[in-house]
Formats: sequence, structure tokens, C-alpha cells
Amino acid sequence: MVSLLYFIFGGFVSGGLTYTSMKEVGSRLKNTMYDSLNDSTEELQKDLEEIKKEMPDVIDVAFEKV
Repeated sequence: MVSLLYFIFGGFVSGGLTYTSMKEVGSRLKNTMYDSLNDSTEELQKDLEEIKKEMPDVIDVAFEKV
């Protein structure tokens, strides 16, 4: 019985540490993604040009509806 409580207590401690360490990171990720959704068309185009300069091997394809 004592050995079972040892594992349950360890699970709570591990889960608590994971929650506290990931809470701030998750909040920052959420805020960054929300801000990126509010970018204007000009900002998105500027970001795309910057990516093309940094990674010239990326293929830019225009898709059309079938």
C-alpha cells in the first residue's frame, strides 16, 4: 500500500511541475499566435519575402481550385 502511495504522490509532483513550467510558455505561445492573426496583408507579405531570403530553397506555389 505504501509503494502505491509513493507512485501516486510522484505523479502529482511531476504533474504539478509540468503544469507550472508549461503554463508561462503556453501563455506566451497563445499571445504570439493571436498577434500573428492580426497582421495586415503588408506585414504578411514582408514576412514572406524575409523567409524567401533566408531559405531560398523554399518553393512558392500558387494553388488553384479544381
